[in-house]
Amino acid sequence: MSTISENAKAIFLEAVEQHAPEAWPNFLDQACGEDRDLRGMVEGLLLAHAEKDSLFDRVGETRDYQPIFRAGQAIGPYQIREQIGDGGMGVVYVAEQEKPLRRKVALKVIKPGMDSKAVLARFDAERNALALMNHPNIAKVLDAGTTEQGHPYFVMELIQGKLITEYCDQKKLTIPERLDLFTQICNAVQHAHSKGVIHRDIKPSNILVTEIDGKPVPKVIDFGVAKALGANLTDRTIYSSFQSLVGTPLYMSPEQTQLSGVDVDTSSDVYSLGILLYELLTGTTPLSPEELRQAAQDEVLRRIRETEPPRPSNRISALGETSSQVSECRGAQPEQLGRLVRGDLDWIVLKALEKDRNRRYKTADAFAADIGRHLTNEPVEARPPSMAYRLSCFYGRNRFLVGTLTAICIMATISGFGMAMAWREATRERDRYASLLNDTHNLIIDKMLHYAFLGDAEEVDPLAHQARELGVPSDLCLTLQGAARLHSGDNEAARELLVTALRENESNVAAEAMLLIAYYHDGDTELWRQHVTETINRVPRSDPEYADLDALFLGYAKFYVNFRESADELEGLLEKRPNWLVPRAILAAAQGETANSHGDMDYLHKAFRSIEGPRAVASENRFVLVVQLFLYKVALRLGEDIDHGDAEEVVRLLASHEDYRLANMMRAEYLQFTDENSPREREAWEKVLNDGTFFASYAIAALYARKDIERVRDASVNDPESRIARAMVLASLPNEKERARRVYDDLRETESSWNIRYQLLQLILLLRDFDQARSDCIAWLAEDRAIIRDVDSLFRKSMELIAGTGEGPSLQAESPHEQFRANYIRALRAYCDRDFLTAQSYIAACTQIRTGCLEMFWAEAFEQRWPVAASGEASRESSAGSGSE
Repeated sequence: MSTISENAKAIFLEAVEQHAPEAWPNFLDQACGEDRDLRGMVEGLLLAHAEKDSLFDRVGETRDYQPIFRAGQAIGPYQIREQIGDGGMGVVYVAEQEKPLRRKVALKVIKPGMDSKAVLARFDAERNALALMNHPNIAKVLDAGTTEQGHPYFVMELIQGKLITEYCDQKKLTIPERLDLFTQICNAVQHAHSKGVIHRDIKPSNILVTEIDGKPVPKVIDFGVAKALGANLTDRTIYSSFQSLVGTPLYMSPEQTQLSGVDVDTSSDVYSLGILLYELLTGTTPLSPEELRQAAQDEVLRRIRETEPPRPSNRISALGETSSQVSECRGAQPEQLGRLVRGDLDWIVLKALEKDRNRRYKTADAFAADIGRHLTNEPVEARPPSMAYRLSCFYGRNRFLVGTLTAICIMATISGFGMAMAWREATRERDRYASLLNDTHNLIIDKMLHYAFLGDAEEVDPLAHQARELGVPSDLCLTLQGAARLHSGDNEAARELLVTALRENESNVAAEAMLLIAYYHDGDTELWRQHVTETINRVPRSDPEYADLDALFLGYAKFYVNFRESADELEGLLEKRPNWLVPRAILAAAQGETANSHGDMDYLHKAFRSIEGPRAVASENRFVLVVQLFLYKVALRLGEDIDHGDAEEVVRLLASHEDYRLANMMRAEYLQFTDENSPREREAWEKVLNDGTFFASYAIAALYARKDIERVRDASVNDPESRIARAMVLASLPNEKERARRVYDDLRETESSWNIRYQLLQLILLLRDFDQARSDCIAWLAEDRAIIRDVDSLFRKSMELIAGTGEGPSLQAESPHEQFRANYIRALRAYCDRDFLTAQSYIAACTQIRTGCLEMFWAEAFEQRWPVAASGEASRESSAGSGSE
């Protein structure tokens, strides 16, 4: 090893061990003196040391390295003036050219210590790539050469501008103005692609904005990691494509995380452009820089590949304290910014950020064209088409024409009827005013109802204020404000508003029904059971202004009690009120549940027709999405063909609503049908398990069926359903039966609903205590409790079978649910009697029916866990009771 290498190593170790990074430049001044070669070697070692610890070093501020050339030094015909940039492989200076013309330029030279074959190849590629470009939004290459020390350099036009994000924020550019700048960037990237070059590192620091004649002009710089499409930009490119990670993680496409880099194409730049647009709209990137800085490299790459980005409008809503600053930089109020981005821009950004490159925009030009369509109020390609959406776009493009035609029609109508009505005007003035006021009331109530089902409290609240000024009762406004909170996921605020509405008017049937639904959505089954019978037996108020609203919410509440009755009542109401489009999602859900329970295909077809209206006006609403996915699941169970592509899109959209319990539950159930035992199905069930309400009981059964004993045995649950579900797992384990029995003894004393007692019956049968099961069923039946839900009668029949007082559910019943429970309860009884062969046959019959109820998950688990021994009762009992995997 040479003396200079030993010196470099010693200086490097002393710098790392005894000096902070910010003190390295001063230390190197003293340690290396005027020896540039020595200093270059040390700086190379320090650079490698600093970059090895974190994949995200490039995200933070540029490190303050001592320049390798100083002011006044010459490189070829250029005089160095100052250093302005320090990248991963090159240092950028402002230099001045004397001949053949005088001008300032940007000069980029490779760093000492960075002259590996890979770096030289990338530097050479950047020089050649820029030479191919001739576009007003791409920095021009002016010259290239080699320093006296043999380091390559090239010269390009000096862009005296600011990072695009900084420029937009300082100038407080509006969303349309930002989109105009972004479109120019897309055009520049498309030009590069047409020359066979991919940028591969599009990010704000590589896009500078300067002003020419007072107009902002973005310039794309730094093609240092560009990749040739058609042919090699240099014969050394191969050295930069083997096992190297190229790009900046915050802006990196999923395919760039594959370390070989051989599968990167122009769609990778489209993805990075999508992240840039995301940041221009929201002030942040889809992935958090803070979180990724703390993550290991493998975890960073996994998140880039797998984490779905939240919608930009949702991210804006979640900004919290920074929302005012972000909105101000975009020339908007905090409550306005989300509305400006919601809709078209959400769809456009998410299409660019598809993990599957085949679903992204095919080119940067296509990306820019869709933004152009948005700016001119034309339907965008990223958004699913609907008649309502296309009509709204037409109105946006032709407001004056539509307004003029409307005014003409009104004037013609007034002229035609004016003379005929004049003689009645004086005597009917008061009635006309009352009718007009009533129509105004109905219109504003309909608007509030629409946004309440969308969960858009920002729209409902100002409408409620207007409604109160027009004389609409305050308790009705509070009801719709509460409904908006409920559908947005803010259950606590919803319950508070609904309780206040009932305090103001105890006869408010709509508020009472919505409060019952809030109990259910909140997993508060105890309060739900206390109030359900009284609430669903209420009748709508006679006042015509509120009768339909009461009927709507009562039908909604009845959905959780009797699907078919709810479906029939809502169908009649919504035929009467065809303008109530989004509430039809409730009707679709009720019709779908009826089809699921009774195998009735007519109801399924009705359900798909009912959901068309909500989809047209609220294609991204989470409640509408949940109902859509539920209908797809029912269709699959009943053997109907579905649009799998559309269903997968719904699954993707619902993934961004992690705080919505129904969304998590429905995703998990659907994936169980279509992607069983996949990582994403297991992840979905994990979210349901952590939900903290009775939904966790479904997750316990599902994970148990997948033999994940350790995960569910000690799951933290508190509600009765989930406690029983966990105890049913314990009942199959030889050393946990006493623990399971304690759950049974505890809940049989405190719980009295049909549903809980039916689940307790399953637990005691799994514990093989038939005598206890029989005596408890006899005692429960003697109480003669009222049947609240249609399924309660099935629970009662099952208890009668165990008590010996009835035949139980019919095996020949038309309802799939009744057929299922008839087989299921007989299987448990046979299991209790140690007749495992019979138990196995009944469970096999259950799994052929696939109703989608909670017991379905248990039946699938039992089918795997009740093996029939070849002979011998002891062998059979041991096999069934061991819970062995």
